[in-house]
Amino acid sequence: MRAAGNHGPSSSILVPSSCTVSSSNATATGTFSGGLAPAVYARYGDVIDLYVFSAPQSGYSEGIQLASPFTPSAPSVAGKGPWSVTVPLDTQLSNADQPVRCVVAAQPTHDFEGAPSAY
Repeated sequence: MRAAGNHGPSSSILVPSSCTVSSSNATATGTFSGGLAPAVYARYGDVIDLYVFSAPQSGYSEGIQLASPFTPSAPSVAGKGPWSVTVPLDTQLSNADQPVRCVVAAQPTHDFEGAPSAY
């Protein structure tokens, strides 16, 4: 498992430690690099998304995405951690489409959480 990039603050803040897959969902756990997520992640409204992929296949060099990321229960990138994120898997998977790789990413939601405006 690894952390992937995005267009907001770096996903390298995420230090994944496990990814457990069942027939209906996948759960990744980890901590934050340095033990604490900097405030810039909260300002971007970043959440931790989990992506689950099959093995590479013809036409899908990175594998097929098997999970539904962007769940409403995705945890915020904030505080000390540890963190845990769970995503549902496609329940109609064939044997060729079994999960083989998990990737976590800090994804900005654009739900800015800065200080209130002064009048």
